[in-house]
Amino acid sequence: MEEPRFKTTIRTPNHPPSQAKGEVTPCNPSQFNIVRSHRRGFTRGWLTVVNSKGHNMTEVFSKDEITLIQNHKDWSKEKILASEGVFFFKDIVKPLGLSPAKVKHRAKAIKARGGNAWEEMGLRLIWNHWVVRMTVFSSYYREHLISKVRRVDPTWDGNDLLKQKGLFQLSDVCSRVPFTSHQLRYQAKTTQDARNEIGVFKDPELNTYLVDMEIFAPWIIKLWQSTE
Repeated sequence: MEEPRFKTTIRTPNHPPSQAKGEVTPCNPSQFNIVRSHRRGFTRGWLTVVNSKGHNMTEVFSKDEITLIQNHKDWSKEKILASEGVFFFKDIVKPLGLSPAKVKHRAKAIKARGGNAWEEMGLRLIWNHWVVRMTVFSSYYREHLISKVRRVDPTWDGNDLLKQKGLFQLSDVCSRVPFTSHQLRYQAKTTQDARNEIGVFKDPELNTYLVDMEIFAPWIIKLWQSTE
């Protein structure tokens, strides 16, 4: 039979280690701490329960959970995202351009499906404070929270805009082409697969109409050149 990875040692005030190995002694659980440690050079370790006055608990905090970072008012967004530590969520909302309600809703949704938001997105509520584990949150932020919508450069005209790639707000696009938002929304509503056919669609998360320029540009060019 394979030897378990961890052996259990119960160490109590009335039982020295040599007498208590492998034995379970009735006791008040509040008197004891659980300590997990590993011997250097060995793959196996042991789980030891000791009197609270004897040893401190280990492996409670991961390395990136130990430091609470508060003095970061002058930090850039990239410096904040690259930090190893814990932040108050309210302190990073403005520099990272976050929607507090949207981010908290995501954390609650993870919890509702039985997940762990602290591990999945680096956000949790402790007492009345939302806190962020930046090493986890930064990856989640880059993948899910950065706006994928591009801004229209003020120097672009309609021809410049049609050469771009990415997503744009419909209202911004209409400020550079000879069509109204109403006209293009109507086309989107009456086209069966508007997202892939004409590149105009309503984003359910942002609750606004967007334009996928790589699809929209060929469609609008063909339309403009073929219309008499």
